Amino acid sequence: MVAAREYFEYVQAAFLEAAARAQDGRRVEFRLGPANVAFRFANSALLSTIMPPFAHLPPSDPASQRWLSVDLWDGESSGIVLKPPPMKELHGGRVYLGEGRHSVLYDYHAQILCLYDAEDRHAIFWTPRADTFPYFESVSPLRVIFDWFFTDSSLQMMHAGSVGTEKGALLLVGKGGSGKSTTCSLAFRSELSFLGDDFCLVDSAKPRVYSLYASSKLCPDVVDRFPELKPAQNYSPRHPEEKATFLLAEKFSSKIPASLPLKAVVVPRLRDSEESSFRPAKPMEALTALAPSTVFILSRNGDHGFKKSAELLRRVPSYTLELGRNFSGVTACLVGLLDQL
Repeated sequence: MVAAREYFEYVQAAFLEAAARAQDGRRVEFRLGPANVAFRFANSALLSTIMPPFAHLPPSDPASQRWLSVDLWDGESSGIVLKPPPMKELHGGRVYLGEGRHSVLYDYHAQILCLYDAEDRHAIFWTPRADTFPYFESVSPLRVIFDWFFTDSSLQMMHAGSVGTEKGALLLVGKGGSGKSTTCSLAFRSELSFLGDDFCLVDSAKPRVYSLYASSKLCPDVVDRFPELKPAQNYSPRHPEEKATFLLAEKFSSKIPASLPLKAVVVPRLRDSEESSFRPAKPMEALTALAPSTVFILSRNGDHGFKKSAELLRRVPSYTLELGRNFSGVTACLVGLLDQL
C-alpha cells in the first residue's frame, strides 16, 4: 500500500508548493446533494474552466457533517512538473492504482490526474495546462472524484439525464445515440425542469435525483433545432465525432432545481414515427441500459455501481419511451407519464 500513499503525499506537497507560490488562490464551497464540497484552487488558472458547471448549486450547509475537499491546480501556471504516477493497471487509456484508503487515476486521453484519500475525504485534481483542458471534460469535471466520494453511501454517480416537474423526476438512461441528451434539452422549451443531461447524482435508497452539472451536449445535426440554447453554447464541434456543449446556469438557472424525488427510470428508443409513446419496461431492460455505461465511464467502483443501480430499479418503475420526431409530443409524453405516477 506504499505506492499509492506515497504518490498522493508527493502530489499533495506539490500542490502546497504551488499554492505558496501564487498570490490568487481561491476557496469555493457549495452543496452537492446531501454533502458539502470545498474546492481549493492553488491559483486562478482553473477557476473559469472548472466552476461554470457548478454555478447553479446552492451554498454549503454548515450543519452538514459530510464534506469533500478538493485541491485543484495545473502544471503550467504553477511551474511545477509532476513525475508520472506509478504504473499499476492500464485500461482504456487510464492508469489506475488503488491501495487501501488511497486511489490514483491518470487519464492519458483527457490528461487529468485524480487522487483520493477515502479516510480524510480529500481529493486532488491536476491537469498539465488550463488552456488545453478538453471540451468534453469542461462540462462535467471531476466525475471520478465524486464517484469515489459517494461510494460508501447510498448515492451513486450515474450516466443518465433527468427531467421533471413539481411532481418529481424521470431518470433517462441509455447508451450514446439513444436520444437521451436531445430529450433532456427539450426542458428549455417546455414546462419540464432540467436536472442533468449526461451525469446525475442519484440516491438509490430513497429515490431522488440531484442536479450535478448545469451543462449539456448535443450532436451537431440537432443543434439548429435548439435555437434557445445558442446563447449558452461554449463549444462548437470541429470534427464530426465531437458534440456541441452548453453551460446553462447563467441563462437558465430557474429551470434547474437542486433535486427532485425520482418517480421512474425511462429508456429512450428512437423510432421512425411522428409521435412518441411509452410502455412499461422490465427492470432488467433498464439495468442493461444504465449499469454498464455508468460503471465503464466512471472509475473502479463497478460492484458498488451495479448494486446501487439494481437497488434503484427495485424501488421505482421502469418505462421505455418510444421517441418520435415531434418534439412537442415528446415533452407531452413525459409530462403525461409524471402525471400518472
